[in-house]
Order: sequence, then C-alpha cells, then structure tokens
Amino acid sequence: MSQFVCDYGAAGRPFIHSWEDTIGSGHAPLALRADWQAQLLRCHKELGVQRVRFHDLLSDEMGTLICENEKLLYSFFNADRIVDYILSIGMSPFIELSFMPRTLSSGNKTVFHYNANVTPPKDYAKNVWIPEFLDFCKRNHTPADFVSTHHYPTDAFGKVGADTLTQLEHAPRGIMRQQVQQARREAGDKPLYYTEWNISSNPRDTLHDEPFAAAFVTKIIMEAQEFVQGYSFWTFSDLFEENYFPSMPFQGGFGLLNLQGVAKPAYRAFELLHQLGEEALTISGSHDTVDAWVVRKGTSVTVLLTNLSMPRKPIQTELIEIRMQNTPKPSQACIQRIDEDHSNPRKLWVSLGQPAYLSALQVGQLDAQSSLVTSALPVLWEDGNLAMKVALPPQSVAAITVEFA
Repeated sequence: MSQFVCDYGAAGRPFIHSWEDTIGSGHAPLALRADWQAQLLRCHKELGVQRVRFHDLLSDEMGTLICENEKLLYSFFNADRIVDYILSIGMSPFIELSFMPRTLSSGNKTVFHYNANVTPPKDYAKNVWIPEFLDFCKRNHTPADFVSTHHYPTDAFGKVGADTLTQLEHAPRGIMRQQVQQARREAGDKPLYYTEWNISSNPRDTLHDEPFAAAFVTKIIMEAQEFVQGYSFWTFSDLFEENYFPSMPFQGGFGLLNLQGVAKPAYRAFELLHQLGEEALTISGSHDTVDAWVVRKGTSVTVLLTNLSMPRKPIQTELIEIRMQNTPKPSQACIQRIDEDHSNPRKLWVSLGQPAYLSALQVGQLDAQSSLVTSALPVLWEDGNLAMKVALPPQSVAAITVEFA
C-alpha cells in the first residue's frame, strides 16, 4: 500500500482552470448544425468551457469569399450566424483565420476530405515556429499579443508509420508537462495558448473512447494548467469530419461526446475537474503509476487520483492511503470514479453487440451508464488527522471529496 500525505493547514497556491478557457471543434460549417450547437451548450453548462475554436471560417464552403466573373464576392452571413449563436449562449469564439480561400491561394495543396487549401496567399510569405515567430515580430516591430501552439503525446514517438499504441508506448507519462514547460520558456512573458491537444493525434483511436483517456486527460491537465492561459482540448464532439464522417457510435473519434451526445469517460474527467476549487495544496508521496493532487474549495477539499500507465506498460490495481493533517472534523466524504466499470458507456455498447445505429432506448441506456455515481467513503479522523483508503483499478480516475463542518 502506498501513502500520500497533505497538510490541510498549509498555505495553498492559485489553481487556475486554464483548460476551461477554450475547447476545440472540427471545421466551421459543422457549427451550423443543431446537434453541434446543443452539444456545445452542454459543454459550456456542465464543463465550464468559455470559448470554442474551429477551422475553416474563411473557406469556400463557408462562402466567405468567392470569385464570380473575375469579381470578388464577400459574404459573412454563415460566419455571422455561427458567431451570433456562440455569443448567445454566453461563450465567445477563439478565432482561427483559416483556410485559404481558393481565389487568394498560391497553389492547390489541400488537407482533409473537405479539401481545405493550406497554401499561402499569392503575395504573402509563410512564418514558422515559436522562437522564429517572436524573433520576426521583434525585428519588424510587430508585437504579438500571445503565442499559440499544439502538441500531442504521440508526436515524435515511434518509427514513421508506427501505430498509435506503439507511439504511446514510447512516450513518457509526463511528456505533455515537459512540452508545455518548454513552450512556456520559449514564449517568455507572452500569454501561451495550447489550441489543440488530446491523448493522441489519431482521429480513429479507440483509446479516445475508453477510461484510459480519462486518466491521461486528468494527468495532462493537472500537470499543465499552471503554465498556460488556455489549454484547448481537441475536440468537444465526435461531430467531426476531417477524414470522413462515420456513423458508428464509438469509433475512436477525438470528441468528449459521441455522435448521439453520450458522454465518454474523458467528458466525465472534465466534469470532475470543473468541480474542483481554485486553491491547490501540496501533497507528498510517489508511485510508478499513481498520481495525486489536492484542491480546496470553501469548506471542502478534493483529492484527485489517477492510476495510469502508457499502453503495454505494467499496471495493476493499487491500494492507496491518503493522510491529511490539521483538518477540521469531517462531516461527510464521498467518491466518484471513472474506470472500466464506472462512467464507461462503450463497455455497455460492446455488450449490446456494438450496434451501428442506436435506438432511443439504447441511447438512454448508454447515457445512464456514462453518468458519474457518487458513493459514500469511510474515513478515520482523530485530533485533526484524517485518513482514508481507496483501491484504484488500472487506467482509472477517482475524486474523493471531504466536507468539513
């Protein structure tokens, strides 16, 4: 049994919900769909996300700029409809100016199935990476307001063409913290926004739908939140079509919600994170696969735990003891879990025979299976010393919240 220890009476430090600043989506035309709008509203209400970013606002598909009879025709009708909806629900857009309207482009190179043009404009030279970008701005007296970048744990791991599991197998558990710390140093005093990240860059990675994603997402956010002003997860929904638009309810998509709006384990991780307060406490202790954090909120405190290993690495159920010193007498304690048997709708979908199309009844069953369940947790308290034990299955998250009188 491993032990983690925290002094509840010690001074805390600010805990910033930087991951709630922005969340990602696919490309702009999706934002005209009613189901996309409903899912975004749900994420705003339940997860606290404040802005949304997506590609393709300037594309031909949006009708922003076209050339007809050698005359440039501008239309911001669709763009206005999207922005107006986002503002109407209390959110705001994180504007990405992409992709290149064909009539302004210097070539025919495209990406994604909707043929997004990624060439520079005919009379405009390309820029590159963080140090070069900031150096260019300095030399040309063009100050940047902020720095934005992307990173995925699978970047640069494994041989060319390696599958996602192999890439993740070779990625250190703390790779995202290492990368965000480097970006923080390179950005200097500029605000830093990560405008894309996920547990992998594979849009058809079954791990996106599994409890592993919840555990990894939790670890990544808890280790990165202090270094960035915004940490935008890619994406909030499986309503997404960079490669193609699949109909399978669980198809390894990037989203926190599946096509039918069923919450995946990673969505529930964001829900647990949203419930945290804004004062972090120091906790001591170490383990090869278990990490622990403590965040105070008013008269309560939450101990957030993950038991995570990268694919094909050793992991087992771990019994963990948490000791907290200098606490008031607790009035109650409860636990919420995400693991193979909790908040895991894909497991139920598999048991149903993996139907390609869901009935309303099946959607309801999966919704119920995805919910967070709150259970009482026994604790011991004597003379200001609190102790509690919890078993953590492999690739799991647990949030223990203690209320004090």
